[in-house]
Amino acid sequence: MTNHPNRANLVLCRSDRGDGGWSLHPPHTSDEEIATGDAAMLVSGDAEWDGTEWSRPNVEDYAEARRVMAGWS
Repeated sequence: MTNHPNRANLVLCRSDRGDGGWSLHPPHTSDEEIATGDAAMLVSGDAEWDGTEWSRPNVEDYAEARRVMAGWS
C-alpha cells in the first residue's frame, strides 16, 4: 500500500462517489462529525485508482496533516 502508516491515528475519509476524493481529520473524529461537516479537516485532495489501490493520501499528505494539527497547539 502506498499510504503512510497512520502513526498519528488520523481519520481518513474517502469519497463514497469513487472519484478519488479524500480528507484527513484529527484522531477520534466520528463518522457523524464528518458527515455533518462539524469535523475539522486537516488536509484533503484527489487520488487516482491504479486498479489495486488509491495513490493518495501519501507520506507527504500524512506529514502535512500532522504539521497542521501541531500548529493548533
